[in-house]
Amino acid sequence: MKKLFTSLALMSATVVLSAQVLDSPAVLPSRNTNMMPAAYTASGASMLVLDSYNDDDYSSTFSIYDENLREVVTFATPVPPSFEVTYWTQSKVYGPIGIKARPNMTNEYPDLRGMSIDEALEFIRNNWGGEAAIKNVDGDRVIVPYPDYYYSEFFGETYPTRYLKNVDGAWQEFYVEYSYEDWGPTDKWGEPEERTDRRTPQYPESMELVSDYGNDLDMEVTQTFFNDDDKFEYILPVCQVGNFTYEDDQNRSGGQRLEYRGFDVYTSDGSLVRQFRLPAGYVSEYLDASALTLGDINYVAIRADKDGEEYVLVYRADGASIAAAPALIQKASSVSPTAPQRGQTVHVDLGVEAKPGCSVSVVNAQGREVNRINVAEGNNAAEIRTDSFDRGVYVVVVKNGNKKQEVTKIVVR
Repeated sequence: MKKLFTSLALMSATVVLSAQVLDSPAVLPSRNTNMMPAAYTASGASMLVLDSYNDDDYSSTFSIYDENLREVVTFATPVPPSFEVTYWTQSKVYGPIGIKARPNMTNEYPDLRGMSIDEALEFIRNNWGGEAAIKNVDGDRVIVPYPDYYYSEFFGETYPTRYLKNVDGAWQEFYVEYSYEDWGPTDKWGEPEERTDRRTPQYPESMELVSDYGNDLDMEVTQTFFNDDDKFEYILPVCQVGNFTYEDDQNRSGGQRLEYRGFDVYTSDGSLVRQFRLPAGYVSEYLDASALTLGDINYVAIRADKDGEEYVLVYRADGASIAAAPALIQKASSVSPTAPQRGQTVHVDLGVEAKPGCSVSVVNAQGREVNRINVAEGNNAAEIRTDSFDRGVYVVVVKNGNKKQEVTKIVVR
């Protein structure tokens, strides 16, 4: 479950929401706190929202206070259902990549050609200690010491220690030198791991407010966003168990997962206000909903995937019908590959044509911008060169006009 924003911690028991100065501190419950903007309240004044999350039954309790810190209402959300999912995961084995073993010509070993395999093994045990095993590499008989070391079973000649190999009738010692930076995912797949979990979505989900207030306000409760009455509203995600398969250059998985099909809007007294559903073929692994205010009309935008592509579905928040249909389906930006080798070009698909001021920037793990690309108006793609990047984690940030900022993580290997 993805939480869009973490609620601000309540730092003081005294909170002033209007010009009125309180003679004595208001004693409020010890909970997380957030603000409900005045534009989305019936009174036209900002309200204080305090919430607490119940770890035992995954429900939430909300208390709403007016500008004078008088409690308006307190209510609890229903207990969400849980779902059982069975899935498997498999990852590429990590080890030395692009490294060749080389012979150590300074050491001399006795001629083992007249020995049997058992005699050769006994010689290795007596002279090098530990266990030894026979491994066939490219048709040559190789004696590999210390086979209990995990990577010896995968890498053969790139085994990161010493071993003996018979080359043109003579036994030679080979060794590998490497550092941590030289390691990465190889072409070997590890053993698949199967798990069965019980998943419970956290209720309710919040919406990111994108309006004159900026895009940094989390709204878990509103009052007039979905209608004009004075009841308080919250959203409950609608989930189902679906099948999936996934593979990239480092991991693959499949089986069952929890999918979000949209959400319902309820009031504090339990009445159903609105229903938002993804159309057939669209799915989402988490509920990413944004509240949009354009002019005097409120909209809801939901991210979803279809056939491997990400889209933004925009719905009108109000209306005469409870069921809402998407008014606009817009392809979201995508970044590929997300785990490039150093020097590999990363392609950024904006999903739409670039607006004036569109840019693609890359930020490193220390928060420093290491690259910025200004995309000409009308173009729909950009390319990032990674030649000068160090190995590590970076964040690709796409800004396009008034469109919501999009962020994708990449790992340069």
